[in-house]
Amino acid sequence: MNAVYMNYRPCRDFKGKEHEFNDVNMLTMLTSSLKMRKFGYHTKLYSDRFTYRFFEQLGLLGAWDEADGVSLKQQIDEEAYDVSYFFNIGKFYALLMEKAPVMLVDTDLILWEDVGERLKKNKAGFTHWEEVRPASEWYCKKEELTLPKGYEWKQEWDFNMQAANTSFMYFEREEDKELYCDEALRFMRKNCIRKKSIPSELYFVEQRLFPMCLLESGSWKETVPLIDTLWDPSKGAFVKKDDKLGWWDFFIPEPKQLITHTWIAKKTIAQTPAYRSYYCCRLLWELQQMDPVFEKKLEDTGLFDPYVRLLERFGTVEQMLEKQAASCILYE
Repeated sequence: MNAVYMNYRPCRDFKGKEHEFNDVNMLTMLTSSLKMRKFGYHTKLYSDRFTYRFFEQLGLLGAWDEADGVSLKQQIDEEAYDVSYFFNIGKFYALLMEKAPVMLVDTDLILWEDVGERLKKNKAGFTHWEEVRPASEWYCKKEELTLPKGYEWKQEWDFNMQAANTSFMYFEREEDKELYCDEALRFMRKNCIRKKSIPSELYFVEQRLFPMCLLESGSWKETVPLIDTLWDPSKGAFVKKDDKLGWWDFFIPEPKQLITHTWIAKKTIAQTPAYRSYYCCRLLWELQQMDPVFEKKLEDTGLFDPYVRLLERFGTVEQMLEKQAASCILYE
């Protein structure tokens, strides 16, 4: 089975600008793919040309079994879609270019355990639940969504269904994958939207359509969250804990969390030096254990020197924490 990654931004141009590939984001991307490879999956990155060249020049494209920096640009009709608003449109095209069964993993998410056996018992999977009631800026009322001209809702879609966080997706059946992607693209096509601080239409196509389409196809009863918890975006917090995992600390890079998802914590991690040191050293240590040859390539880039020196000085992440050279506390 393929584990697919997507990092695509149309018309990307970082000349003189800071791009998003800082140490935290890079180590998360690379660790994620190498973990999936260790579990036996074939990993593939679909990206824009900038991303492809960035990792190619650093000698790090080998983190994925395959890397494709051209297909999305060739496939996506930028005249038909507002790609600045629907910036994750590449997800749907990447899925359509793959055959089920398939997983799509966001580049800011790490799976610490192989979930393949659990998923094989089901038709589809996703990361966790998200609350849609009461209506919010993230999950607004149906009537408040901007629609393309001539668009009609399907009568069978249930807007009372909880949303599914799709930072991880699994499709066993080709027809489920195609239905979801086709409906997402139908909604986005020629849909011109006034820019908002919170893109509710994007949340709709990614995370509300997923359960609606699986209910329509008859696969919803055999669809599972990897973590059975509920995120309430209006509260900025999880309001239900997983019966087995407990409260999920999604930003912590440790196997006991099952999943690490930097997600909405990216900016805070970047602005918290002590935690950033812990996070990056923890993933560098993981890469040393998992693939020392690849980890040496990382060291050779010189981009991670502060963390390499910390590990050389203290030996282990635990010693770093004990000596207060880093901190595993992000939110007080």
